[in-house]
Amino acid sequence: MGKRFAILIGVAAAGVMAIGGLTAWATSASAATGGSWELYPGQQTTQSTQVLPPVNADGSSVWPAKRGVIPVQLRLFETTGPTVFASYQSGEPQYSFASFTPSPALAQLSDLTNLSAIYDFTTGDCHGGALRWTVRIDTQDDGPGNDPAVYIYYGSPPAFDSCDAANGQSGQNLLAAPSVLRFDTSQLGGTFYDTWTDALTLAGNHDVTRASLVLDGGYLGDQVVDLTAATVNDNTLTMPSSQPAHRVCDLPPARLKWSIDDLSPSSGAVNEARSIQRKDTGEYFRRVDCKYIYNLDVRSLSGPGTYRVYPEINGSLVEPPAKFALR
Repeated sequence: MGKRFAILIGVAAAGVMAIGGLTAWATSASAATGGSWELYPGQQTTQSTQVLPPVNADGSSVWPAKRGVIPVQLRLFETTGPTVFASYQSGEPQYSFASFTPSPALAQLSDLTNLSAIYDFTTGDCHGGALRWTVRIDTQDDGPGNDPAVYIYYGSPPAFDSCDAANGQSGQNLLAAPSVLRFDTSQLGGTFYDTWTDALTLAGNHDVTRASLVLDGGYLGDQVVDLTAATVNDNTLTMPSSQPAHRVCDLPPARLKWSIDDLSPSSGAVNEARSIQRKDTGEYFRRVDCKYIYNLDVRSLSGPGTYRVYPEINGSLVEPPAKFALR
């Protein structure tokens, strides 16, 4: 086996993991407290390809190296994985949140009657001020913005740790025990260890613009939470479930990328006929009938060798590639 060469493509990934921006869900029509939820980073979506004939999916196709066209055809599939709710010491995500924006805004903090979440720490525990609820108060009466917050910590005071299943408050309304000193009102002129009663007084008659369940203590050690649901008053966000692989027909643009593994492939007979189809030009696959298609002119490659051809979508290579040899 000769030396492996990489042409044009950089590093090939095992798949594309898109943990994208904010994922939004509208409020339930049955909830008395209207509004919408935003979840970050959301669900993991993995893309994969299916190699179609005439290229053999097992990589056994061999074409003549001197001339001809190789019709590369691929289908695209997506698999939606579980919701990611984590905070890592190194790597992504460094923080996660489920944020509820009431519509209209709650007229005052006393209109907030329930903050609860069903969760289980699968890695780590509460620390560094997380897990917590962050409730934003519009003290300037100028609409949502960089508003001060009341922080409401899960766990046991004074360190706010021990959030595991035995000692945590999973499924409990944190506002149901207003005298427990888990309310941080320091941004409203109060204290770090305060009561819900004091928070109501300090917040006055200002709007509540947002309530967010936040996990961001990973800087002290990884935190991973299996979050089932989050609730503000009677409005509940239920975490979306995983979905099996499904074929994608609304295909995004895909740039053609290729690599050569070996300039001296093992000996053997050519087993694919030279195609006389019209070659494609340009950087991108054509999108036809739910397929990526590119008629690849062998003269645009680097001569004999074992090749891999990938679609590059949003800057990432999607596996598996179409693999073949030229001899």
